[in-house]
Amino acid sequence: MIVSHPKEIGKIIQNLKSFTAKEIISLLKEDKKNDILNLLKMSKKSYKVDSTYQFWEREIQGLGNEKVVVLGNERTHNNY
Repeated sequence: MIVSHPKEIGKIIQNLKSFTAKEIISLLKEDKKNDILNLLKMSKKSYKVDSTYQFWEREIQGLGNEKVVVLGNERTHNNY
């Protein structure tokens, strides 16, 4: 896929992060991985009133150097 406008790239990344977070949290709930869910719940920023969990860590960088970081990735990996 070729994207010519930075706003389109940002929207694609936003949608990807939203979808993947919801899907992974849903799987964690199904598998009753409450220890991981509790870590994600504790990581949620207090100003985020519309969500229960903080899956992605927001890192401000230019779109040319976009980095995506999963909060608790090592902890999640070690728990499986």
